[in-house]
Amino acid sequence: MEEIIKLHLFKHGGKEFFRLMSESNIPIQLKRHDPGTVMAAGELIEIVKVVGGLSIAPSVAAVIVQWLKNKGSRKIMIQTKDNVVVSLEGPDVDKEKLEELLEIADSVSAIQTQPDKDNDA
Repeated sequence: MEEIIKLHLFKHGGKEFFRLMSESNIPIQLKRHDPGTVMAAGELIEIVKVVGGLSIAPSVAAVIVQWLKNKGSRKIMIQTKDNVVVSLEGPDVDKEKLEELLEIADSVSAIQTQPDKDNDA
């Protein structure tokens, strides 16, 4: 059975997150919400946890760390399969700890509270 991480992108910061994922050659699938569905997140993408027998967690962790470093108003919320929620923010997030969390993650929310200069949506 294929395991995935659901990644929720909120109003701001999505363009850069997509760009970083693309530059890192991380395969993602954009999921569309059903019409009329009320959602807190603007975009939902799915990331397959294992590609070619290898965990994708180190690559995704590197993208998240870079994304967090690029702007101070960003944070990541990770919900594990056991419904534990961990919040990470700031430029000094431990990549190895993040990798461990991604291995047991059910979903990740990428939150940026302030808009980018180009009004990133």
